[in-house]
Amino acid sequence: MKLFLFLFFCIAFPLSITAQKKIIDSTVFDRWPTLNSPAISANGKYVVYIVDKIPSDGYTLVIHASDGKWKKEIVGALYPRFTEDSRWLLCNFNTDSLCLLELGTERTKYYSHVQKYEVVGLGRRQWIAMKRRGNGGNHLLLRDLTNGTDKVFPDVIDFGFSKNGKSLVIERTDQLSQRKVIEWINTEKWESWIIFNKEVQGQVGNFTIDSEGKQVVFLTLKQDTNAQPSKCLWYYKVGMEQAAEKLNSRTPSLPAGCIISDAKFSPDGSRIFFEAKAVDKSRQRSGVMVDIWSYTDDKLQAKQLDEINSPVTYKGVINLEKNEAIIIQGRNEQLYENRGETNDYSLLTTNPCYFEENNWRSSCRVPLYLVNTRDGTRRLIKDSMVFSDLNGFSPDGKYVLYYDPQKQAYFSYSVGVGKTVNIAQNIPFPISDVPHARAGLPKPYSLLPRSWLPGKGVIINDEYDLWLLDPTGTNSPICLTNGYGRANGIMFRIIYPFGLITEQQVILVAFRPSDKTNGFYSLNLAKPANPELLTMGPYLYCWQSVGGQSPIKAKAAKTWIIQRRSESESPNLFITKDFKSFLRLSSLQPQSNYNWLTTELHEWKTLDGKKMQGILYKPENFDPSRKYPVIFHFYEEKSDELHQYLIPEATGHHINIPHFVSNGYLIFVPDIHYTLTEPAVSVYNAVVSAAQYLSNLPFVDSARMGMQGHSFGAYGVNVLVTKTNLFAAAAEAAGVVDFVSGYGSIVKDGNSTAFKYEYGQYRIGATLWQKPDLYVSNSPIFYADKVNTPILIMHCKNDGAVPFEQGIEWYTALRRLGKKVWMLQYDDGGHQLGGKEANDYTIRLMQFFDHYLKGKPAPKWMINGMPATLKGIATGFEYEPINSTSVNLDK
Repeated sequence: MKLFLFLFFCIAFPLSITAQKKIIDSTVFDRWPTLNSPAISANGKYVVYIVDKIPSDGYTLVIHASDGKWKKEIVGALYPRFTEDSRWLLCNFNTDSLCLLELGTERTKYYSHVQKYEVVGLGRRQWIAMKRRGNGGNHLLLRDLTNGTDKVFPDVIDFGFSKNGKSLVIERTDQLSQRKVIEWINTEKWESWIIFNKEVQGQVGNFTIDSEGKQVVFLTLKQDTNAQPSKCLWYYKVGMEQAAEKLNSRTPSLPAGCIISDAKFSPDGSRIFFEAKAVDKSRQRSGVMVDIWSYTDDKLQAKQLDEINSPVTYKGVINLEKNEAIIIQGRNEQLYENRGETNDYSLLTTNPCYFEENNWRSSCRVPLYLVNTRDGTRRLIKDSMVFSDLNGFSPDGKYVLYYDPQKQAYFSYSVGVGKTVNIAQNIPFPISDVPHARAGLPKPYSLLPRSWLPGKGVIINDEYDLWLLDPTGTNSPICLTNGYGRANGIMFRIIYPFGLITEQQVILVAFRPSDKTNGFYSLNLAKPANPELLTMGPYLYCWQSVGGQSPIKAKAAKTWIIQRRSESESPNLFITKDFKSFLRLSSLQPQSNYNWLTTELHEWKTLDGKKMQGILYKPENFDPSRKYPVIFHFYEEKSDELHQYLIPEATGHHINIPHFVSNGYLIFVPDIHYTLTEPAVSVYNAVVSAAQYLSNLPFVDSARMGMQGHSFGAYGVNVLVTKTNLFAAAAEAAGVVDFVSGYGSIVKDGNSTAFKYEYGQYRIGATLWQKPDLYVSNSPIFYADKVNTPILIMHCKNDGAVPFEQGIEWYTALRRLGKKVWMLQYDDGGHQLGGKEANDYTIRLMQFFDHYLKGKPAPKWMINGMPATLKGIATGFEYEPINSTSVNLDK
């Protein structure tokens, strides 16, 4: 008997603990704690992060020693920053206070009324410069972190500091003459002199000092002769008597009406790069206000009107040796700056039309130029770029890398020789996303290859493995991962570092699609070899299609912080030196107090025989003897998110899975593999087969299945209600129903949506006139009479992605046909909802599904609707003891 009681207690106690857990409701949405802003000191000895919503109405900054032996928390602190010498941490506190913490100690110092600060210096010579507000006016406090001494400069309006800490410029107003005075200070000798002393009506600012601490540029604002604002660019170099004006709105090379907005030095200090913006306000609009739409327009009139008050950005350069300014980016041009070791060249394209029209408009296939930033000369690299998959320069600036989608290959252009070479033509596997392509041109798996081996080439990836490409084209591509990824069904990507790789061993992030495990391998770049397993498991660390946080490496140590999460574990931080052993730094687990969820990866075959995967979400207190209602939610392919941690929040677009699962629903998220020309059939084959598969599970109530989708997922919902009666209720948010009217629509920014149907998500692969039958057969609106499923629509007038008219078409058609349909339109909503609108939608969505899938009473808004006179006054959430939700259309 005693043994029986003991066993009963062992079994019942865990169940009782689970049963006692709270159900997730709307009260947790705005106070669910999350971890963000992780950083690690340069020496790898300290880690900092912020926990949001702890306390529930605030946040807490947490600083750790990486060995776990020291920890400090500061409630209300934000924007943490380590100094370069890893001795100090700075953070903002109470809006305008700056906290300075000596790491590893309890010594903190707070500086109040800080309006602006900079941390500068090299090595152990570290400075904090703080502009502070005080009773006697603003002053600059200069704190020497090396010896703890302070210097105060009174009456400072603004300042600029060189990164090496050797030079400081401060701006004051002379109290007698009211002139603006700028003073240069040498912090090594504490010598100072005036470099600017003039009457300036407006502001002086935007101080930028070169890397050597010997030159400065700044801007002054004044009223021009026609009372228009104008900015002048000034330049000073140590040795000059005074700063000299280099550029203003009257400079001949500057387009008329321009205002200079920014300036910076080239890395070698020989040039000044600047930006100028211009808005054309000269034309008087006193005539007939008519929009003339012409077939010759590069942009639709709606787009032109949207841009009419947007400034045109020009970019230019001042060659200090020649003392001349030239424009290198003009109107309707786009400059891609060189981020490498030199700024001698940049890339430039023209952009006269809407980018998405480049599949059919030759004028949108823009030329690519190499621009010499010393003299502005241009050299044509390619006369027709289909879209801007520009990967830019090699770190040494000797090569330009770009991807050509028409040839599905990478090309390198030698800046010195002027020769273009196909450097990927001997890779035996696709390097483009061909298997999952939409109707448009395929895109590469490596959208942004940024990893270069010095003297050897650039690293890209196919679907699984990594390849080294020789920019000269002399050597054939080398598979660095030795084919191990494809052979073992593991995808590899380099996560650190981006740019120039100087070490032989690099860390790879790995993902196995079959079971969704994620982890890390190491790779020896000296020669092709199998990657070495470091760690792999049922977690999400980081993966490009799923999310997560990339490992963060200490700048001067082989120490990383990683963030690990799973479906049942909140994202938390760990520190590692080898990616094999990990020291936990945080233990945030808010879900442990609630009836949480579990996930299962399921596989089945679609109606056309394809193998498919999907995620089944169950409540933590799942009872296999019960039958549960299930809601199907889908959007393209989402099974890779098996181990993603989902935060409870209001449903503003996609259904919030933790909220609904905690409240007794199963959620099933099936993948959908789309076939070109057949989006509707693809949805039907995947989701109906999934519903049939789930119906055979003993704990699924096949009579109480619903579905919900947003945007492209909502299109799938709209398709299915016209083709099957399997579902007891359906909710769609911002979905398309009519390909014909949608094809001819424009969205809020003035652009056409035709591309979405030709080669975007809707995948028709042809124009409306080439394949009109496909536009009709894939449009739910033409089959609205087949709908028998009650449907809840959410669509807003301000939707910038799917025109509101699509929702109206659907609602009015179903209403005319006497179908059970409701439509929610939120005045402040767009393509998605936020704030109180999302909270409202969450309540109505739950009430809708509760009624049809759980048999609960219908709320007042579903039974009688809500008259416009009560908009913003009453909600209609109340329940009435009425079982029917039928609508009398004759009254």
